Amino acid sequence: MRPSPAAAPAAELAADHAAHARCVAWVTARVDDPVVGLFGPDSAAWTMIREPAYLFGGAAAVLLQMALPSVVAGVSAYSTFETDLVGRIQRTSQALYNLVFGTLDVALGTSRRMHAIHTQVRGAVDEPGSPHHGRPYRANDQALLSWVSLTASLTGRAAFEAFVRPLDPGELARDWEDLQRGSVVAGVDPDTLPPSRAALLARFDDVVENSPDLWVGPKARTVARVLFSTPLSRGVFDPITTTALLPPRLRALYDLPWGPSEQRTYDRRRRAFAALRRVAPPAVRYVPAWHQAMRRVALHRGEAGSRWAQLLDLASARVVLPASLRPAATARR
Repeated sequence: MRPSPAAAPAAELAADHAAHARCVAWVTARVDDPVVGLFGPDSAAWTMIREPAYLFGGAAAVLLQMALPSVVAGVSAYSTFETDLVGRIQRTSQALYNLVFGTLDVALGTSRRMHAIHTQVRGAVDEPGSPHHGRPYRANDQALLSWVSLTASLTGRAAFEAFVRPLDPGELARDWEDLQRGSVVAGVDPDTLPPSRAALLARFDDVVENSPDLWVGPKARTVARVLFSTPLSRGVFDPITTTALLPPRLRALYDLPWGPSEQRTYDRRRRAFAALRRVAPPAVRYVPAWHQAMRRVALHRGEAGSRWAQLLDLASARVVLPASLRPAATARR
């Protein structure tokens, strides 16, 4: 049973709401066309996140996030992760596709819902031995929002570059703008962002290599056990793929083995995926949400949208279609 959250102090709650309102204003001011959304067809975000391989970084992101005791405390107390892993993954991926491929209204609506849910997640870390034991936490804390957003983005990019191809110089430049927009729409104060992509990566490397705040205890290990003991472990959340995408220190903290045998298995998997991707037609090579977003943009510009995307829109109006946008997000304005 989830705990009843303690009432947030009024001043703290007001400050969190004001911070999120600034994020919404910052993002809105940088969007040229609300129908296109936060990023658009030429963005690095659309190029990467349309690939199913982007999700291969999901489990690595979760393990990185859970290595921060304040994050895993909230997940353990409030999430349905252990009892409804598939449902949790579906909701998280739906939020990702809404933020990336939806209209500005859809993206901001998703951001506001995330903020409202996070408002309820608060408490104190209960993990004796951890560096944060006894400390209060709340999901809308800027440090936690920044860590969750950063780990999700960087592991997804790592999976794309491992299983699809490296980003080219132009995409790397656009990726920095996308990283900023993605972080801010997730609630990270734009004033706290580092000055460059290189500085952001350096910050991440410093945390994963040196920060004493990262600590893997029983709760984080429970999350890892759940991830690796379901049918999904034979696919997206396979331990070898996940371990390959984790920094060495995190592999050690979770006691995940990595040696020549695991490396050979991982290399074979990458080659097999690359071969499969080469023969897959574009209709199934990319996630439905990308096709739907491309059709929405085409129609908005007075062009013909693809027949395949139209069929996806019709199907998603009747059934829950994985990795798709809901009909309201694809309607022509």
